[in-house]
Amino acid sequence: MTFVFYLLGFVAIVSSICVVSFKNPIHSALGLVAALFSTAGIYILLNAEFIAVLEVIIYAGAIMVLFLFVLMCLNIRELKMMPQFNILRPIAIVVGAFLLVYIVIIIIQSNFGNFTGVYNEAKIIELGGNAKALGQVLYSRFLLPFEIISILLLVAMIGAITLMKEGLRGK
Repeated sequence: MTFVFYLLGFVAIVSSICVVSFKNPIHSALGLVAALFSTAGIYILLNAEFIAVLEVIIYAGAIMVLFLFVLMCLNIRELKMMPQFNILRPIAIVVGAFLLVYIVIIIIQSNFGNFTGVYNEAKIIELGGNAKALGQVLYSRFLLPFEIISILLLVAMIGAITLMKEGLRGK
């Protein structure tokens, strides 16, 4: 199990690097799908099957379809002619190095492979499974943030549809 965890983690890291390093947006999208699937595999190893299924259905399915739709609406040839912003590269390298050092410090201070504090398996079984336990917490303790985010997503969806309609009318 530990080998599979590290293998999925390695795939997630490599595919995440591919997302930001590939110049072709379609290849970047495929790298993102690989990262999402490997993250779902890690969730399965952590006995969070419901979240793993949500990861695949929502992110790797719906969000990636929307992302690819937006990519197809853009004129990629015009985007390639834009000048490169080389002034931001040193800033990105400094921020990336800082984040890498921070992640290494967190890994060194953590307990490798000790996931006992992540969830209480007996409590989850008592509640009737992962989905029911998640629903109990989500609709009792986090009801207000859940409703606020759902309204925010609805407004964002309406805004995206309105902008797309206006863009199609202008052509």
